[in-house]
Amino acid sequence: MLVLLACHTVTEVVTSAPDSGVDSAAELDSGGETGDSSQDSAVDSGVDDTGDTADTGTSVVEWPEAGPACTSWGEPAQTGTVVDVALEEISGLVASFQNPGVLWVLEDHGNPADIVALDVAGNTLATLTLEVDENVDWEELILAPCGDSACLVVVDAGDNSGEREELAFLVVEEPVLDGVTTALSAVPDAYHFRYPEAPENCEAAAVAPDGRFFLYTKRPDNTAGVYVVPAYQDGVVAEVLGDIPTGPEDDPGPQNAATGASFWPDGSRLLLRTYTGSLEFSLPDGVDKLDAVTFTPLPTPPIDHIETITYDVVNRGYWTIPEAPEGAPIFWVPCLD
Repeated sequence: MLVLLACHTVTEVVTSAPDSGVDSAAELDSGGETGDSSQDSAVDSGVDDTGDTADTGTSVVEWPEAGPACTSWGEPAQTGTVVDVALEEISGLVASFQNPGVLWVLEDHGNPADIVALDVAGNTLATLTLEVDENVDWEELILAPCGDSACLVVVDAGDNSGEREELAFLVVEEPVLDGVTTALSAVPDAYHFRYPEAPENCEAAAVAPDGRFFLYTKRPDNTAGVYVVPAYQDGVVAEVLGDIPTGPEDDPGPQNAATGASFWPDGSRLLLRTYTGSLEFSLPDGVDKLDAVTFTPLPTPPIDHIETITYDVVNRGYWTIPEAPEGAPIFWVPCLD
């Protein structure tokens, strides 16, 4: 069970990001008045520690029809810049469909334990603070089914030192933003896992069509180890599936390490981000079969050190945001078909 607490209110103005080609969320009115809210809202995460779904008492979330995967891509377009310059180490990103035009982001280790809702122009719409001891090393964010709901899944699996024996998925039900409440807090459900042998550093993860979580580890040798973890089960050992390439054989190095991932909903494609490129993998035999995996470089912003990527199946394209100390640019890459 999680509880969302409404704290502050602001006024909103609905606008569209110029030339973005996507639906925009509500932007905050900088001249709006703020005040305390006297109402608390409570929702259930839709999962419990046994992995069984719980009755949320809310309407069933209907996931959007994704359609076939893209076959051609346009050029990157900047839709905005993150207004809050404190968000300088963004490492996880998903596109909401319950909140059209909203991008949820998080930062990695040492930063606040927050999931932040941005519009495509870069304005902060709301902040969801997780009631945990610390952000150990949050490196990825997933939007996944959880019972009849949609949940935000924080992948706390970063391990640059190679010393963490236990990692975790932190799960909260995705709030439906009302354009008024901008500060939320929640106690997440935590599901711990470990690797079968030596620790690995992981910054890229995605949810498969059957609900399992796939992890793509960060290595300096142009490969990523592929592991799978059943959703919403605590204390499990990740299953080893094998390796996939993350760069050309003649250009090895840490610049090709995996930093973000996203599945097309039918599992036919995998979007993988490295520090310097965006790769799309064709998965003709399914997400578990790695023998026939091939990748194609996609159009990508000419900026290094990007750790986020996510498909947007509603608008058909993908989003990516780099780390940046003075306002991160938000990039949209559209499908052309």
